Amino acid sequence: MTNSIQWFERALYDLDTARDLLKSGKYLYVAFMCHQALEKALKSVYLNLKNEMPPYIHNLPKLSELIGLKQTLSDEQTDFLQNMNIFYISSRYPDDIDDMKKMCTNITSENQIKKTEEFLKWLEPKSKS
Repeated sequence: MTNSIQWFERALYDLDTARDLLKSGKYLYVAFMCHQALEKALKSVYLNLKNEMPPYIHNLPKLSELIGLKQTLSDEQTDFLQNMNIFYISSRYPDDIDDMKKMCTNITSENQIKKTEEFLKWLEPKSKS
């Protein structure tokens, strides 16, 4: 079974990938990789706290609820997870991609990376025993 540290390392790898995508101007996929980083970090905490594999879901607010973090999140963190949640499903369907691209700019992508970094720093101690 994969351990919580491995999950968190994969979250950091996805965040690094988001940074690389920012440099190349692929802003929609910056958002997608930030979502992936957040999802894996939350699943790392889930595994650490519950000692069982996290569920196969991609809903960030739901994951935070399942691990008991929802009550400890600031309003800003709650809003951030909710906003990032749309980039998992919608970015995979061609009809939605053009609309999603309009939302993804250099500035929004830089902000998503910054907030993802902050969220991962906040989560990291919770992912380790």
